[in-house]
Amino acid sequence: MAADEREREFAKRLVEMFARELAQATELELDDVEVEIEEMEIGLHPIILVQTIVQQIVQQPLQPAPAAPVVEEKFEFEKAEMKRPEVKWTGKIVAVKLGATKSEGGTREVTYTIGGWDAPRLYAGPGGFYRPIISMDVFDTKVPLPRAVRDAIGKDLLDNPPEWARACVEKFGADMVNVHLVSTDPKVMDAPPSQAVKVVEEVLQAVKVPLFIGGSGNPKKDQEVFKAIAEHFAGERLLISPLTLDMKLEEIAPIIKKCNHAVVASVTMDIDKARQLTRKLTTWLAPEDITIDLFGAGIGYGWEYSYSIMERARLAALSGDKELQYPIIAAASNAWAAREAWMKMDEFWGPKEVRGPLWEFLSALTMVLAGADFLLVLHPLTVRLLKMTFDALEKYEQAPQTGKEIFAKWLP
Repeated sequence: MAADEREREFAKRLVEMFARELAQATELELDDVEVEIEEMEIGLHPIILVQTIVQQIVQQPLQPAPAAPVVEEKFEFEKAEMKRPEVKWTGKIVAVKLGATKSEGGTREVTYTIGGWDAPRLYAGPGGFYRPIISMDVFDTKVPLPRAVRDAIGKDLLDNPPEWARACVEKFGADMVNVHLVSTDPKVMDAPPSQAVKVVEEVLQAVKVPLFIGGSGNPKKDQEVFKAIAEHFAGERLLISPLTLDMKLEEIAPIIKKCNHAVVASVTMDIDKARQLTRKLTTWLAPEDITIDLFGAGIGYGWEYSYSIMERARLAALSGDKELQYPIIAAASNAWAAREAWMKMDEFWGPKEVRGPLWEFLSALTMVLAGADFLLVLHPLTVRLLKMTFDALEKYEQAPQTGKEIFAKWLP
């Protein structure tokens, strides 16, 4: 082989070696190599430079080294069995009975017991789902109501409390009736206690379910009205509301106890005041005579704060706080205070006739999740939606597949 050809072959092999090494590493070190060339420049930075040198020497490009094959890592999700958590609660909610049958000293054909459970609402305890009471509002005089409510109830019933109450139970499916004695408020009509007794008597004749009796909110006047009602309907086991820290509890509470009624200890989103009030009431009343109302605001009207208060009170009770171990009363009808529930809005938000009851329904449902045992509602459709939900939850607890099928039918 001629000298020129040997030099050419040597240069070719040298550059090929450089190319192979540079394809696999960023640094190249040559040991014990001696090269005698008069002039030579070697750029070891990019591989394209080596390819250019080879092409100039051998008139054909080098093929880059094949890339290492990509190995896909295969994995599978671990199959885990979902188990209900086992939590031991040290507290238990007091069971409070509402209404009394003839054999018990009253005139009701049905009674209800709220409370008595020892786990958070919807928790998978031994007793399963505990169904709250749904009670509809009735007013003893005309009050401003959203048009959607007036149309759903019927305008001819709004000035007839007994027939309104009858429709709530027989037509709309409510468990109980809330008789709100608004006319007794000194700022409204200042109706006397005797007039309030007459209204309650008419409603008791119209329905055979227990009654919730709501005062005007004026502490002095409510005390007079409650005394008259408690004594006149002794033994009926009415649920009387509200008893507050502003009242002379030492005067009214013993009368309520003597006449065998239950009360609602009412505060406004304050756990410490709720403790103070129930502590005072137990001086004259048994724990089985007391429920609490922490005030449940509707969605869009401060609900997130009232929810947290209600939930804290319930978890504290289940953790052993005896001053909070009472059934919770919650007025989902407060949802109508939010203007979004009744005002005309962009069509994106849907018709107010549907939006309103849905607003009340969702407020009620979240109150149940927070721990409510007794719901005050206003719209008939709210009652229907709540009963459908409670039916499905009961069936789901008994047979999960049946419950899933029920919920599936609600989807579009």
